[in-house]
Amino acid sequence: MEVTDRARTWFANIALALFYFYFVYNNASSLMVEFKFSVLLFLLFNSCIVVLAFLRRSPQTVTGSSFDYIIAFCGTLSPLLFLGTPETSDNIPLLLLQILGISLAFAGLLSLNRSFGLVPADRGIVTTGMYKLVRHPLYTGYFVLCVGFLLQNFSVRNISAFAVFAIFESLRLLIEEQFLSKNEEYSAYMKKVRWRVIPYVW
Repeated sequence: MEVTDRARTWFANIALALFYFYFVYNNASSLMVEFKFSVLLFLLFNSCIVVLAFLRRSPQTVTGSSFDYIIAFCGTLSPLLFLGTPETSDNIPLLLLQILGISLAFAGLLSLNRSFGLVPADRGIVTTGMYKLVRHPLYTGYFVLCVGFLLQNFSVRNISAFAVFAIFESLRLLIEEQFLSKNEEYSAYMKKVRWRVIPYVW
C-alpha cells in the first residue's frame, strides 16, 4: 500500500472514531433521559460496524479518488448524526422493522466477513449467502434499520441526516460497483444477480 493510501486509511479511521464517539455520547445521554429500544438497537449495530471497520481485511486494490472517499464517508458518517428523541415512545411494529433491518444487515455482514470496507476496494469478491439474493444486502438491512429509527425518533435533525444518508449511500453503492466491475469475477456476478438492494425494484 502506498504512503498516500496509508494516510487516507489513517485519516478515515480517525474520522470514523471521532464521529462514532460523538454519536455514542449523544445517544447514551438520550438513553439516560428516557430508555428507548429503538436507540439502543441502533447504537449496538453501529458499534459492530465500527469494530468491523477496524478489523477489515487489507484490500488487493483500493480507489485512489478523493471524491470516492468523500462520498463514502458522507454516507457512512451521516447516520452517526442521528439522535434519539426521549420525548417520544417506541412503537412495537417499528421496533420489529428495526429488528428485521438488523437481521438482514447482520446476515450480510456474516456473508461478507472481513471483506467489509468503507471506500471502494477489492477485498475479494463475495457471492455467497445473502449475496445470492441482492448485490448489497448490508445496504438493504441498514436502510431498513435507519427508516425504523427515523420513524420512532422523528425530528428535523434526523430527517436531514437520513436525507444525506440516502443520497450519499446510493452514490457510494454506484461508485463501488463501477470500481469493482473492473474485476471480471464481479462483472460476471453483476449479470447473475440483477438486483442491487431490493429484489424486483432496484
